[in-house]
Amino acid sequence: MIRHPHPASRLGALVLAAAAAGATGARSAGAQRPQFRERVEVQTVMLEVRVVDGRNEPLRGLVAEDFRVTVGGKPIALDSVAWEGAPDRQSIADRLLAGEDVGTIAPPPPRLIVLFYQIGDDRSRIVGHVRMARQMDDLVDTLALDDKVAVVAFGSQLRVLLDFTDDREALAEAIKVTAINTDLPRPRRIGSPSLVRYLDWAAAAKATEPETALLLTANALEAIPGPKTLLMLGWGLGHLTRAGVVLDDDYGPARSALARSHTTVFTLDVTDAGSHSLEVGLQQVAEDTGGTYSKTHEFPGLALDRIERALLGHYTLTFARPDLPDGVHPVRVELTKKHADVLCQGSIELRH
Repeated sequence: MIRHPHPASRLGALVLAAAAAGATGARSAGAQRPQFRERVEVQTVMLEVRVVDGRNEPLRGLVAEDFRVTVGGKPIALDSVAWEGAPDRQSIADRLLAGEDVGTIAPPPPRLIVLFYQIGDDRSRIVGHVRMARQMDDLVDTLALDDKVAVVAFGSQLRVLLDFTDDREALAEAIKVTAINTDLPRPRRIGSPSLVRYLDWAAAAKATEPETALLLTANALEAIPGPKTLLMLGWGLGHLTRAGVVLDDDYGPARSALARSHTTVFTLDVTDAGSHSLEVGLQQVAEDTGGTYSKTHEFPGLALDRIERALLGHYTLTFARPDLPDGVHPVRVELTKKHADVLCQGSIELRH
């Protein structure tokens, strides 16, 4: 759910005072009737939306008129649209060439990124993790100095290997450990903000399904304000049945918790195969949260580059809570004029 109730706004106080209505009806000078105040709570919904062009570059400079939004099929009027991310490199270069001072351009806000490793003993999965460990070093090189990254791993239980940190050496070591898949260490320090503080450790030790691990991670992230990104390097969600792939019962709550925590999931399929049945689950969680799904068995660098570009920034769309009943409603975001890919979660949960 991505709604935030604003502090109750006061619409004003209606003061009823007694008026003199003749000598016989006059009241004493100091007497007044009690004051009455009407308080209305305004609820606001916030959507994180990414817009990328054909080269996977973020499309900047969009305003409210450029978006068409529906929730539960109902058109929505946007209150505001704000870009949050890195400035356009080309516009900075143009201003430099024009002799303008670009020193006042604000740097992008720090990002919170969780690397979620789904580990296993299958050879095709181990090979995939080893291959991606080399690529993840390149991702670390693209991070800003104040970006913070946490690393978690799920196998027979959910483990936190590294709390949120800007320590690049510690991050590189945690990534290396996931590829080796031996004696996963516990976090050496408490981060700020901290995933460790809010994780349900008892439940994490008993987690047997990746959907449960996602739910516990999302619940912990919900206590941390601001948008987050979760990069899931895994091999699948759900179970293959005669009816097809069925996601675990914890997937629905996990999807809602990811929405409430403003977490977008980008999935990197590490399976060393062209296709497999459980990739459907990875595709689903990416689509539901406004992220992307990428295979990594061929051209893993291109898959990671696509995510790096998407992480350069996003739009925050703000609007008043629509007049719809409580519950989950489909959300659709399109551009009115420009042609580009819009990445947004597929539904929102409304509650009073």
